Amino acid sequence: MKQGGYLLIEVVAIVFLIAILALTFLDITRTRRGQKLAHELLRQARKTVFAAQAVTDKGASLSNIDEMKILHDIVFPSGIAEQLARSIHRSYVADERAMGKTEQVNPSMAPWERLPADLRQSNIAQAADIGVKLDAIGAVVVPESAAAPAFAFTDQEVELLSKMEHDRWMRERIAAGWTYGEPRDNERKIHPDLRDWADLPENVKDLDRNAVRMIPAVLHDAGFQILRLPAS
Repeated sequence: MKQGGYLLIEVVAIVFLIAILALTFLDITRTRRGQKLAHELLRQARKTVFAAQAVTDKGASLSNIDEMKILHDIVFPSGIAEQLARSIHRSYVADERAMGKTEQVNPSMAPWERLPADLRQSNIAQAADIGVKLDAIGAVVVPESAAAPAFAFTDQEVELLSKMEHDRWMRERIAAGWTYGEPRDNERKIHPDLRDWADLPENVKDLDRNAVRMIPAVLHDAGFQILRLPAS
């Protein structure tokens, strides 16, 4: 029953997502009325995910269902998620080189093809989290279209999403058995950045800030862009 439930979830969610994308291509989202309609469609898509799950999989706890992740997985199939992850990795390597670091000092700078599986998966997880971050500021991902209005993060949004990314990365690392300590030791899974955002040096915070600022370019590489929705 659970498998059928998720199939129904995907079907009904896709209907709403197609409607949102259609609004974008039809140049309707340039108007405030059109943006409100897109926002309402997204809201209904979320509600539908919960309702479909409740009906088709009564044994599941609704509090454990991440509807934004379900919707994001529909928009970003695994192949596209990896494409976004590769772009994120290229940006990270460029930032590290700008700070004078090399692959010998930081093995995470290795080319994608030589990157360990856990680090590749970490980049893919970061790409998969884009939709969650955008939801936090009332925005969604849509296919690129000249009809969609231009998008730029505010300074406040960059700071909020950068902290979100650091918190996500910390959860991921801790779950993998890493602990705080200096100096960094990949063999013993020790990392000096496993501490609260407020305690990080500015140059480390800048890595997350740059990663957030690069999201529009990362999406552009895959043929997507960000659409800001009006406050409900």
